[in-house]
Amino acid sequence: MSKEPINYGYELIINASGCDPSVMNREKLTEFIDELCARIDMNQALVPYFWDEANGGATAKPHLKGTSVFQFIETSNIVIHTLTILEVVFINIFSCKKFDRKVVEQLVRDFFAARHIDSQLIKRTYVANIRERT
Repeated sequence: MSKEPINYGYELIINASGCDPSVMNREKLTEFIDELCARIDMNQALVPYFWDEANGGATAKPHLKGTSVFQFIETSNIVIHTLTILEVVFINIFSCKKFDRKVVEQLVRDFFAARHIDSQLIKRTYVANIRERT
């Protein structure tokens, strides 16, 4: 029996600031997800789930107002949180399938008109017990 790290996917974390607030709504975020999935060759599973003032995501703190969306993809998920007044967008893409982070970063710059992007790519691994099947 041996233990070795096994690659189980990648998570790209993007913090984008100086973004255009006019694209931080359900319609535009749906367009973004559709375009993102097309560019990185991911298949959407189910419809996106939104959380905002329209379905209970109201807050008394103006700087926390925005729209969040969760999109299942066949290989895991995409999560986006927007904070309209602060003009920031937070994006997490987790996938067992490889994708090009530069393609994602450029789409974020273009779509959200982001003036600054900070991103981090994490390789998800776990240590498994490898044993013969009986």
